[in-house]
Amino acid sequence: MHAKSVLDSGYPSCGSIFVNSNHKIMKSLMGFRIGGAKWSSKTENWISNDKNGTYWDIRFLIIIAQLLHKFIGRSCKREIEIWK
Repeated sequence: MHAKSVLDSGYPSCGSIFVNSNHKIMKSLMGFRIGGAKWSSKTENWISNDKNGTYWDIRFLIIIAQLLHKFIGRSCKREIEIWK
């Protein structure tokens, strides 16, 4: 029951994206969309594929988060593996 209250399970997802990340950055990205994919509005650090998002939609969301971390001098480490 707890998982349903905190995880955005209404659409296919990538699950958790980063092992460690800055809470404020990830909070600010919630709901941000590129194409058919978006940072979850419910679960921080979670990408939902709610409108047939492509590999590049998801990849760009991750790149934006990484750039924001780099811009403010914070580290983030991906949990997911990206296949090309």
